[in-house]
Amino acid sequence: DYNLIDYMNVFDNIMLGYNGATSKIEIDSLLKRLGLYDKKNILVSRLSGGEKQRVAIARALVNNPDIVLADEPTGALDTRNSIQVMDILKKISYERLVIVVSHDNYLASRYATRIINIEDGKCRYEEITGNHMIKNNYQLKKNNFKSILKLSFKNLWLKKVRTLFTALSISLGIISMSLVVNLYSNFSEEIDDLEKSIVKVFPITISNGEYVNSDIKEVKSNDKIIIKDRKKQVYINKINNKYINYLKDIKEIKYLSYDYDISMPLISDSYKLIDNKYLKVIPSTDYIYDNYDLLGGRNILDKYEVLLSVDNNNNVDSSLLNYFNINTNISYNSIIGRKIKVILNNDYYVKNSEYYIINDDNDKMYNKSNIELSIVGIIREKEETDNNNYL
Repeated sequence: DYNLIDYMNVFDNIMLGYNGATSKIEIDSLLKRLGLYDKKNILVSRLSGGEKQRVAIARALVNNPDIVLADEPTGALDTRNSIQVMDILKKISYERLVIVVSHDNYLASRYATRIINIEDGKCRYEEITGNHMIKNNYQLKKNNFKSILKLSFKNLWLKKVRTLFTALSISLGIISMSLVVNLYSNFSEEIDDLEKSIVKVFPITISNGEYVNSDIKEVKSNDKIIIKDRKKQVYINKINNKYINYLKDIKEIKYLSYDYDISMPLISDSYKLIDNKYLKVIPSTDYIYDNYDLLGGRNILDKYEVLLSVDNNNNVDSSLLNYFNINTNISYNSIIGRKIKVILNNDYYVKNSEYYIINDDNDKMYNKSNIELSIVGIIREKEETDNNNYL
């Protein structure tokens, strides 16, 4: 292996090791001495083995070194080319030290001035056949950055088709990655907008009560009592007109629902207490228009009116209709106008000795109550969410 670059010509291969130690005239003279001057612009891939070996020798000599190391310089050559190469090395040895490693005893005895025989890793004997001066203080030199950069660009240009396709592939890869990142970003934005559009139709529920501020870091001590500032640790949510007006001024909030965590016993006009699981608070009449279809009757006009919601199949649980003593399929008008009364706590509880218990006399509670509600309409959800029945 001559360690030559096949896609470069003879001159460029020789100049790979050039560091300015000799002039261009001296390089031409070197090429003439080695019989390469007329081939200096030919690609080394088109040279014979002997010619490639001479190019390698020229590259070794381009900086006028004091020592030339040649490892098996004739190993891949025929006899004629071997003699040519050794003749060249012999001429070079008159001006500098040439060290050759070879298995060819004939060439060694013919050209060498000093022979060191090595067998099984040990020096067996040494033969002095002549005198030669040896110089010291040698230093290896590296290619500079400029020459390496020039070589790289030349390599790219000589393989321009491959370089073009490589650049195109890399560009397509970068564009594809950019598209994926862009699509992901846009998709995330679309999801955020969709979530906002969905969430904004649901009411914001405001509950009165106390909330612990988890952002406050507590001070820890093992040897003393630490006073905790309740005002900083606990936030009391007070629902008052100022707070309600503040929320109403936030344009992003469409519906508000206020949960005061109180019970409201209801009794039907058939004197039956209605389970609270059949009661649902709807934030506003606008919410009904947006999310429900009106099947019969009318919408709510004031706070003393209620609606009956049926499921997607216009079914209602029998237990809910039983509160009104309805046991068969009915028309919308059969339920519209039915009454429900709100039982006040003073009527809902009666004193029994020293305790208060729930009043069992539903008839009496219904007749005593002065808050009356009327069923004014039948509604059904436009889009199925829970598919339940409720008032």
